[in-house]
Amino acid sequence: MTLAFWVFVISIVLEILSARSLYGDGSFNYINDLANGKFAGFSGVRSIADDIFEFPMLIAMRMGVTNLFWLRILFGLGRLIPWPVALLLCCRVAPRHFWLAALACGAGYLNASFVAVGEHIVAHAFFWPAVFVLVFARPLTPFAAATLFLSALILLESYESLLFLGPLLAALALWRTFDRREIPWARGIFFAATILFIMATVIAFAAVSKPANGRELGGFRSDAFAILLNPGWTIKWTALWILLMVGICLSERFQRIAAHPYALIVLVFTIVLWGAWPLIKPDDLNPARQFNARFLDLAVPLALLPVAFAVAAVPKWFESRRQHLVVLSAALLLAQSLWQISATWQWNGFVGALRGVLASRTGYLSLSETHLVQGAVPGQSFHFVGGVFDWDNPCLCIALSPGGRVRMMLHSAPDGYAARWQPFDPLNPRTFPDLHRYGVDYHDYQAAI
Repeated sequence: MTLAFWVFVISIVLEILSARSLYGDGSFNYINDLANGKFAGFSGVRSIADDIFEFPMLIAMRMGVTNLFWLRILFGLGRLIPWPVALLLCCRVAPRHFWLAALACGAGYLNASFVAVGEHIVAHAFFWPAVFVLVFARPLTPFAAATLFLSALILLESYESLLFLGPLLAALALWRTFDRREIPWARGIFFAATILFIMATVIAFAAVSKPANGRELGGFRSDAFAILLNPGWTIKWTALWILLMVGICLSERFQRIAAHPYALIVLVFTIVLWGAWPLIKPDDLNPARQFNARFLDLAVPLALLPVAFAVAAVPKWFESRRQHLVVLSAALLLAQSLWQISATWQWNGFVGALRGVLASRTGYLSLSETHLVQGAVPGQSFHFVGGVFDWDNPCLCIALSPGGRVRMMLHSAPDGYAARWQPFDPLNPRTFPDLHRYGVDYHDYQAAI
């Protein structure tokens, strides 16, 4: 488990260093944060999650940091830090049950994390420290109380999924509130958490009943349906792995097979094949599919919460199977982290190719006019031709232009204009984001168009 956790941390570090957080909505968010220089001030159901995402970079900007490299690092840090923090909190609260948090991370987050900008990530991450405190922390310690209160505050306005997760957490907190075995100050903490979880539910209900963007809810449902009909590589393996875990827990024959020396060889081979697949078959890498799988950040906690109850209710049954659960959960986290590292390697290759184009060409060019056409760069088309993120290509070009010197921008529409909404008009310099204080220069590009 220690190995799996640190490989997971390494995968996060590599994602930050390779600017993978710029994929998808990330480029627009990065440019928008640079241009505004302040918290976006989003209201409603996702505001706290957005503040967490923006905090490292915007604090540095307030302190006068203008170096784009370090700001890009901090931008990625804000988007990728929630799960490592959540795992550490779970480990501190109930280390013996850490395998459950690792399983949740591998089965949920790492199947839907290629797009680093997603408030659902925060909601799923901090659901687990709250559950660990409410289910496993007996008696309540000051650290566990602080963990619960922090998680409840973050979940207050993190994502619409609290419409379903909030009532469950509120019921758990209320149950602990009326537990006569709890000391008075602990019952007060549980009651405060109950109120926060109820408020989170109400806020989520208001957001779902009157959505700011009606297409998001419909897109969430349709994406979930599409993934269930055609799951990607990591989701298929995850489903098989969970079935294997269930089989080993319920069948003594499966347990004997798992204890055989040859099982270790099969385990290692499976982890390597699983994790290296983006390198073995790069054309099968489809990062946008992980965005479509974001429904797992709701489905996984709903599925695993009864398991947490069972672990607390029948500890002897799980204790006799604990070694298998720890090994298989760690293997899942390890394999998924290795897959993310392999995918990051492919992303890094695309970034290098894109930067070469940005340094050598000028003007507003179609992807078909460059060597970034489909299949030319290892891995699936990160440039989103005809995809859900094709509107973000100009922002990505600004974000990755060498030295901040913008010479060209890309589009994917055949008529030269974006097929989707864009945050600014790539052919109208008056609409360009003002980034001069960071050394971003549009003069070459303006001359070319």
